[in-house]
Amino acid sequence: TETPGMRWFRYPDADEQNPLLAAAIERQRQRIPTGAIGVATGAWAGSKDLFERDPATHPLRDWIESLLEGHYQLDAWGFIVQRGQRVELHAIVAVTAGFNAFAGVYCIEYPPQSGQLIAEGTDTDKEDPVRPGDLVIFDATFRHEITEHAASARRVSIAFNAQALTEPRITKVELDAARSRVPARKGQGEV
Repeated sequence: TETPGMRWFRYPDADEQNPLLAAAIERQRQRIPTGAIGVATGAWAGSKDLFERDPATHPLRDWIESLLEGHYQLDAWGFIVQRGQRVELHAIVAVTAGFNAFAGVYCIEYPPQSGQLIAEGTDTDKEDPVRPGDLVIFDATFRHEITEHAASARRVSIAFNAQALTEPRITKVELDAARSRVPARKGQGEV
């Protein structure tokens, strides 16, 4: 399935790492019980220092960095979404002009009837359901949201922003052209 503007990957260590990642998010939730990020309607969203604070997240962080193939500042936080909750439409506003920036979500617990990720400027209709261990990366300037969570079991994920720390290797025109034809589900490590 092609999903222009989005790249889907499968974390090869998901079965081993997901319980450790869920525990890291629970530790963050104990530290910040009311949450820290305001885009989640009713849902709990942690602070953007998850990758820095909790060593259990470092294998996932390192894998994401290897996919990005550059020097990026990664800010990551946990999300816990219960039935009836959603993430409001928003965009990453702190993107430095001319520098590549991406947003992403890694799925840890993702029951059927979880809210769907919708990003403006992309075709987010996906034939296969999202499952634990899936990672989606997309342009950080795309406004995006997660629809209402209808499952009785919670949805647990890690969201992140990746801002390039060095000048881009391609021009904005080349980046815009690439966005329109980003392959999905092809290549090693992708689903």
